[in-house]
Amino acid sequence: FADLFARLDLVYKDNQELSSTQSPFTDEDAYALVNGRIGLEQIDDWKLTLWVNNLTDEDYLTGASYGLTGLYQTPGQPRMWGVLVDYMF
Repeated sequence: FADLFARLDLVYKDNQELSSTQSPFTDEDAYALVNGRIGLEQIDDWKLTLWVNNLTDEDYLTGASYGLTGLYQTPGQPRMWGVLVDYMF
């Protein structure tokens, strides 16, 4: 018989300044990301995992700066999901 497993993570980031310019365009408001996994596992044999990152599809920035042509902003990853299949031998 296979064992069922699940995991839910919450990652919280407080307000932050993404650049040393102290511009309002490089401020990032606080946000939270929810990631999860659920699956079945036969110990020492196989594992099937369904996973999702950024479950709520939160829009956020991971970087911002000014360059010669203006403001550059680096968006965070959108919702991503997938399936993992592991086989141990």
